Amino acid sequence: MASRRYAVASAAAGLLVLALATPVATAAATALTRNPYLTDATATSVRLTWATAAGSAAHFVTWGPAGGSCAQHSAAATGTALTVVTTSETSWTARLGNLTSATAYCYTITDGTHSVLASPITFRTLPAPGAAATSFSFDVIGDTGFNGASGVNTDQDRLYAELAASGASFVLTTGD
Repeated sequence: MASRRYAVASAAAGLLVLALATPVATAAATALTRNPYLTDATATSVRLTWATAAGSAAHFVTWGPAGGSCAQHSAAATGTALTVVTTSETSWTARLGNLTSATAYCYTITDGTHSVLASPITFRTLPAPGAAATSFSFDVIGDTGFNGASGVNTDQDRLYAELAASGASFVLTTGD
């Protein structure tokens, strides 16, 4: 699968959104079969999910304040076996908790020793309930495309580059 340049987040209203993120490391492209994405976002926690080939050790996550140590906190993820077409994979999920509302954080995924990401990925927690509204912009996409057997889709890669350059706070996916 070609490197995705986005992580996913779920807004409090239950909408599925994509938050702009850093591409995975080239050397780690085989370590992750599904790039990390965020769901179940609240003002104080978020769930991080990613997938690896079955048997991979890349099931630890570290996080901390953006601009500081992304290894201030750590957690081992819970894995669930799955099969994509004929490939055995493991879907990993971990809850990043005790976060401060409306604050930027960074995270990385490791095999216990080495990061499998080119660089830490950042995200911002939701504002606290009842907090003053702030403006934001977002992009909307109806289909994330298909990479086929080659794992490459140049049109899809161009679209991701445009989304990353748009300045949007997140990307809302409407589904396939």
